Amino acid sequence: MKKLVLCLFIFVIIVTSTAYCEGWDVFNLFGSEDNKKLDTKELYKESVSSVVALTVMNSKGGMNGTGFFVLEPDIIATCYHVVAGASSITAKDSIGNEYKIEGIIDYSEKLDIAILKSSKQGKTLTLDANMPNPGTNVYALGNPMGLNFSFTNGMVSQIQNLDGTNVIQFTAPVSPGNSGGPLLSESGKVLGIVSAYFTKGQNLNFAVPVAMLYTLNKSKSPKFDDKLKKLYDLFMQDMVLCPAGSFMMGSPENELGRFDNETQHKVTILKPFYIGKYEVTQSLYENLMGNNQSKFKGENNPIENVSWYEAKEFCKRLNTLFKDFTPKGYKFDLPTEAQWEYACRAGTTTSLNSGKNITSVFGGQNLNEVGWYGANSKNRTHPVGQKKPNAWGIYDMHGNVNEWCRDPCREYTSSAVTDQYYNKDSFYFIRGGCCRTIAALCRSANRNYRDPSIRNFDIGFRLALVPVDE
Repeated sequence: MKKLVLCLFIFVIIVTSTAYCEGWDVFNLFGSEDNKKLDTKELYKESVSSVVALTVMNSKGGMNGTGFFVLEPDIIATCYHVVAGASSITAKDSIGNEYKIEGIIDYSEKLDIAILKSSKQGKTLTLDANMPNPGTNVYALGNPMGLNFSFTNGMVSQIQNLDGTNVIQFTAPVSPGNSGGPLLSESGKVLGIVSAYFTKGQNLNFAVPVAMLYTLNKSKSPKFDDKLKKLYDLFMQDMVLCPAGSFMMGSPENELGRFDNETQHKVTILKPFYIGKYEVTQSLYENLMGNNQSKFKGENNPIENVSWYEAKEFCKRLNTLFKDFTPKGYKFDLPTEAQWEYACRAGTTTSLNSGKNITSVFGGQNLNEVGWYGANSKNRTHPVGQKKPNAWGIYDMHGNVNEWCRDPCREYTSSAVTDQYYNKDSFYFIRGGCCRTIAALCRSANRNYRDPSIRNFDIGFRLALVPVDE
């Protein structure tokens, strides 16, 4: 009798909700009367084709979760916290089929539920809004950590009230990435949407009853959050476009402070590229990577103490974050040595990118104008952008921190070449000099190299957006 009263109560709520949820077939909410128990293998087989792994991109990077087709063939249910702030969502089923998500139709932050619009139809699961009794066997189906689909068994421990909503607490093991997946009965019907709740250091597995889906409005237009696009646009304001063109790389034999590995030769940059107006700062690096190992702390100081591999990982994460916005055929990466010097010179042929030369191998006013080095830095890094930029508006190409380049060591020849990526050595170039070097090592043409695994307070990097075919 109590169960019937509860069901009628939920039914009244649902009927009331249809005032703004026009089109929902509420009479299908309780499923059919076929409650035949399935064995575990059969239950998994019948259910898994309706479940998808979700990869969500947002302004914080992204996350993985689970969803399932429900109610209509082009609607996917999941948890709100999985898709909150999403700029794009990719869905993939257990056999690798991809489903383009057109946007979030509607959600409830309080109930932690959301419905998504899929461009391709899937097989829907049947719902059962009858609140299960404690001790009922249940199964959690999901995609933990974005890996293989998992199917775990447990039982309902209790019906608990969380923030005014009755939820199904259960014992089936789940992991991050399971959120948004279905909690299934032994007959394969969906009882709830798997979520989690943290209280007093305890992680409680619970599912939001499927009846709550009917409080959402399926007639809304699907859309994504545009915060990530705005972040990309803001990010690109600090990237400088470098046009295709040719320049003389290296230094003339009479340049003060010259080394013999700077043989001058003509290089042609075949395609335009972008390079950072500033060295990558500690605040930018920490926001994306979650750590800051710099010796000289300051949010606008350049990141340092980073290896070549860590700099490459930073670029990789940016590519993932902004994959829907970067120009076709381009990717974020370190600049090649040729791109670095081309951007540094900005049309100049002198030892400094200001159009002036160093007046001493140790220092002088000309270098003081454009860079932090041993004679003026007090042997520490300084906030980016405080010295004069070059003609293209790029700062700190001389001094502050040495900057990793993408390509490993190679010898110059006097022959004309096109810029290309060389991959045949274990040491990688650093360019620009740093806060503790003499003037000769801060010249536009100066070359140095390090083991890619090394970290030092005098090495950072500058970002580039470059053609992918390099």
